[in-house]
Amino acid sequence: MATTAQDRERVAHFLENYYDAMETNDPARYSAYYAEDITLTFGNEAPIHGRQAVTEAFDGVLSRFRSLQHELVNVWSEAAGVVIFESIGTWNLHGGESVSVPACSVFTIRGDRLTDLRIYVDNGPVFAALEQETR
Repeated sequence: MATTAQDRERVAHFLENYYDAMETNDPARYSAYYAEDITLTFGNEAPIHGRQAVTEAFDGVLSRFRSLQHELVNVWSEAAGVVIFESIGTWNLHGGESVSVPACSVFTIRGDRLTDLRIYVDNGPVFAALEQETR
C-alpha cells in the first residue's frame, strides 16, 4: 500500500539530508544515519553487514573523490519504510572533472535510521575517469 504525498515529501527530505552529509566525505556525519544492523548491497556485490563495515566500505570509495552529490529524480515511499528512488550521482574528482551517472536504489528506513541500502548503478564511467586522472 502506497503512502501519502506528505510521507513521500518527508522521505525525500530525509534522503536529501543524508546525501548532504555524504557530500561532506565525513564518515561520522553520514554514518549517523545508519542503524547498527544496517545491510548494504551494491549491485551484484556480496552484502555488507553492520554500521562500521558499511561506513568503512563507503569511506574506502568516497575518500578517492573530492565529493559525491546526489540529485533525487523520483521518490516512491511504500509501506514498512521501503523507499524506491531514482537519482543522478555526480562524482567530483580531485582534478576538477565531474562524472554523472543515473542510479536506482531501494532503501529501508526504520525511525530515523537506514537499515537496508540496495544500490543499482553502473559506476564504470566514474572509475574510468578516476583511472585517467591518476595516470
